[in-house]
Amino acid sequence: NCAPLVQSIQETNNSPALSAYPNPASDEVVISWASSEDVSFTQLSVFDIAGQEVRTERVNPDADKVIISKDGLTAGVYFAELRNETVAVSRTIITFQ
Repeated sequence: NCAPLVQSIQETNNSPALSAYPNPASDEVVISWASSEDVSFTQLSVFDIAGQEVRTERVNPDADKVIISKDGLTAGVYFAELRNETVAVSRTIITFQ
């Protein structure tokens, strides 16, 4: 019996909205969110279009943005997931070579 490849994430009203810029990007993308005392993120994961995790980085819990470098990523569509112990929020990123 195999575990499902994709799990659903229920978005709640207290999950901060993410923005990605520039999008599309050539060298790096900035992921930003409205800072909140209620939510802080501790981990960033980047997934390719097939759902494979291609990068994981720690995030400063006091930050309100993180920069994703294109280093090691090929041209294509990626999904960034910011998370902590209770919240996960995803945003599509388009990266060109």
